Amino acid sequence: MLGHARDAAQANDRTAALSFLAMALHQIMDSYSPAHADENGNPRAYPGPGHTFFLAGGESFQKLKESGAGPFIASQIQTAYYSVFQTP
Repeated sequence: MLGHARDAAQANDRTAALSFLAMALHQIMDSYSPAHADENGNPRAYPGPGHTFFLAGGESFQKLKESGAGPFIASQIQTAYYSVFQTP
């Protein structure tokens, strides 16, 4: 997704670049979500559109905060943004 975002940004299509960036950021954030990994950190199978991990209690801001991954996730998000738009 980041490659598509970079291509769109270079073509001056900011809307498409942001859309692709959002999809990439979703993947980054999901990779740290307890609802998307088992107890060993292995990714869970995607349940398909309309999944309700959050409503089922498997995903919450508190759980992500407790994981201690917040600063690392923020760093990855910033790096992804800079790689697309090459500016802070």
